[in-house]
Amino acid sequence: MKPITSQLKQIKPLKLRYQLIIMGVIFLLAFLICLVYQAPASKVLAKIDLPKGVYLEGVSGRAVDGGAKVLHVDKYEYNNIRWSTSLIGLLTGTYTLKFADPKGLTGKTDISYQNGDVNVSGLHLGISIPNFLRYTKYNLPVDVTGNISLSISNAVFSASRCKKMVSGNIDLTGLDVSTPLGNFALGDGVLSMSCRNGLFIAKLKQENPYFSIDGNLEYDMKERLYRVKAFAKPSPAKGAEIRSLLQMMGQPNSTGTFEINYQGKFTY
Repeated sequence: MKPITSQLKQIKPLKLRYQLIIMGVIFLLAFLICLVYQAPASKVLAKIDLPKGVYLEGVSGRAVDGGAKVLHVDKYEYNNIRWSTSLIGLLTGTYTLKFADPKGLTGKTDISYQNGDVNVSGLHLGISIPNFLRYTKYNLPVDVTGNISLSISNAVFSASRCKKMVSGNIDLTGLDVSTPLGNFALGDGVLSMSCRNGLFIAKLKQENPYFSIDGNLEYDMKERLYRVKAFAKPSPAKGAEIRSLLQMMGQPNSTGTFEINYQGKFTY
């Protein structure tokens, strides 16, 4: 049996060797992390297989904190894109996107790409109603003001289809209509959103001082087509004041309820 002093002499070199290996691994990881953090976004994106129809123009900055002049998603274009992420985000492919498009659309979301699908969470978009109407090809003979904000807690979609949505809302705030016959403050409204057969579906049920409305809006991402089907019933107190406005959007049935059917193409 070897003396204890001899055994201790053998342990010390082994311990030192393991310490050197651990220090080497830590140094290598730190170097790789630093390398990734400093990597130019353009070079990293060149090695990533983005979904079909998705590409960026004018890329600048780093992989963890950069931007692009234009994000193309199939037939859509979004300008002034900024992104940021962390080390965990790099490993999982999760980024935070922010954008302020000159066309009036602003937004923020956490986004990841997996198996050909885009996953978004905490999505918030905002645009004024006048800017929104510019891209619907729906010319109203009245002036409409107010704001639209869209919030989605979690959703999965491709470049052309809505696949899954946990919950989502479209909030209409400060809706005001100005006509030659007067101004109508229609207040606020909330549309609940979902996905069905690849389409975005938004349901609206609201009452204001002039009428109650119940209807659906469908949107096809691939064809960029939208369809509105709704029923608006004038209120007994102020219905006569709004009747001429409702007649611009539909015709009344035997019960006095206006049926609104309209479809068009979104050109944003």
